[in-house]
Amino acid sequence: TTYFSIAESFKFIQLNDKDVFYDLGCGTGKTVFTANVVFGAKSTGLEIVEDFVDNANEVVKLLKLEKITFIEKSIFEHNLKDGTVFYVTPTCFDEENMKKLSKKFKDLPKNSRLIVLSKRIDLPNLKPLGSKMLFYSWGKAETFYYQVV
Repeated sequence: TTYFSIAESFKFIQLNDKDVFYDLGCGTGKTVFTANVVFGAKSTGLEIVEDFVDNANEVVKLLKLEKITFIEKSIFEHNLKDGTVFYVTPTCFDEENMKKLSKKFKDLPKNSRLIVLSKRIDLPNLKPLGSKMLFYSWGKAETFYYQVV
């Protein structure tokens, strides 16, 4: 995810220092760092690749950052009850993982906001807030915004 695209999304959903942000499948953690350092949100990255998590946590230590955590765990296994903003890139998710993701989204906290890349999520508890075509490292992708109702 490029800085400019995620910053645009964070501005759209009004991410701020009172939010608790989760990147569901954070990779190297760029989006998590942006949410924390630029927008002031308490931020957590969930990732299953151990090296990515170890490297990101090392950066957190070296820079003495606060309110930022990286956890080696599946997005489907972590409790998200304290979150207020969620970001996910399910571009390559198959049907089974999309069903798991939808099930996870049914339990998100009320009034939380959601940023989803490339795939629309149609659930009764998700109110669409809009969408934008943004540039990512692989090209343009539609970015969808929701509020949990």
